[in-house]
Amino acid sequence: MACYASCNQQAIEIQENNFGFLQPSIKHDVCIECGICVKTCPVLSPSPFQKEKQKGFASWSTNENIRKNSSSGGVFYELSHTIITSGGVVCGAAFNEKMEVEHRIISNLNELPLLMGSKYVQSNILPVLKEVKSILTSTSHKVLFSGTPCQIAGLLNYLHKRYDNLITIDIVCHGVPSPGLWHKYIRYQKTNQSSDLISYKFRYKKKSWTFFHSQLLFKNGQKIEYNWFKDPWIRIFLQNKCLRESCYTCHYTSIHRISDITLADFWGYKSNNKDDKNTDKGISLVLLNSSNGISLFNSSKHKLKYFPRSLEAISKSQRSLSKPWSKPIDYENFWQDYHLLSFEGFLRKNFKEASPSDIGSFCAKYGFVKTGLFLRWKINKIKDIIKKHILHK
Repeated sequence: MACYASCNQQAIEIQENNFGFLQPSIKHDVCIECGICVKTCPVLSPSPFQKEKQKGFASWSTNENIRKNSSSGGVFYELSHTIITSGGVVCGAAFNEKMEVEHRIISNLNELPLLMGSKYVQSNILPVLKEVKSILTSTSHKVLFSGTPCQIAGLLNYLHKRYDNLITIDIVCHGVPSPGLWHKYIRYQKTNQSSDLISYKFRYKKKSWTFFHSQLLFKNGQKIEYNWFKDPWIRIFLQNKCLRESCYTCHYTSIHRISDITLADFWGYKSNNKDDKNTDKGISLVLLNSSNGISLFNSSKHKLKYFPRSLEAISKSQRSLSKPWSKPIDYENFWQDYHLLSFEGFLRKNFKEASPSDIGSFCAKYGFVKTGLFLRWKINKIKDIIKKHILHK
């Protein structure tokens, strides 16, 4: 959306493409070929990486409630809390009243929960770009802007420079799912429950951080909870077929970052001493990429547990710190089904509910780290069955 916001000739319009993503289109009868859109595009004109020496940490909030309601360790909340209490604003992804994901700017701690938690849908940053620029240029208020690496790149290209009062946080991005497909999914859930979907937690920590659970709340009071084996949206997301096509060749899948701070889940975390063994409630991977990032992290340290980790250990935790996910061979067939089938038919064909017994495919797809988590989950399930059997006897 940075190109659209940059064009003074209003020569760009935004349309939904065949994959359900919003995409800019040039109106050639209005365009004066100034080239601003090309210079602003985070794909055609990638932003340069930070050049300062990086510092890596495993970290989590000391506030157990914040940690519980975060996707990983709650570090984003604590960094945002520091900014807001010092008079600044935070910009991040939130659901609007239509359950669409878009960026919004908040300055009140009561609104901060809206920005918490993973949202596996591409967020629209267009509503905030000009307001962010206005705050940066007309005030001294600090702005904390969080998003995917390409969104950070789009913002920086749009601003044309890095402002001293701007701090950027990027997430280690798996790829962004289609908003159009998401719209179909929430309409499907609305039909099934005869009620509007009003809340969706993608990373609901019902029992554990290590296995994805989701929670859906509806206007009529109905509540649905899935584990990741049975949630249609999470399963489709993890098949990598619903991602934007540019995600498969992403320039920003590297240990080198353009943001001041990088956050992610710290998969495969290994504790070194008794103080950092509290791992089952969520752990944030933290990369500090600039002096601005280090300064904000230092200002928030009193609210965090944090343990230094090497860049090598951090890189191993997340594939997207080294390369993008591969484009599935049946990508085109997936989107053909999206257009030709009813959503119920689409799910029947493309939603493959995972079998807990299918250890071989699980190992192949997720590697040893999550395989260990899977086996632990399976063992706990067996223990529960044995306990119930003993009690019944």
